[in-house]
Amino acid sequence: MGSLVRRGEEAIASLRHALALDPDDAQVRSLLVLSYLNIGDLDGARAANQPATPGSDLLILVYTGETDAAMAR
Repeated sequence: MGSLVRRGEEAIASLRHALALDPDDAQVRSLLVLSYLNIGDLDGARAANQPATPGSDLLILVYTGETDAAMAR
């Protein structure tokens, strides 16, 4: 599991760099949120989702088990 987390952290570093180059790139932001969720860092995912994007909001809702709220969107 350690190597998976390490690879997730490497992905997060790359995505944070990409987002710094283009803060309005919603696709990169969603991938960053997903990467945080993949390593179990919900707080990191929520912080990365600022400003919030609809796709990233859905990822967080599903991850937290709020499927009713996700389906309502």
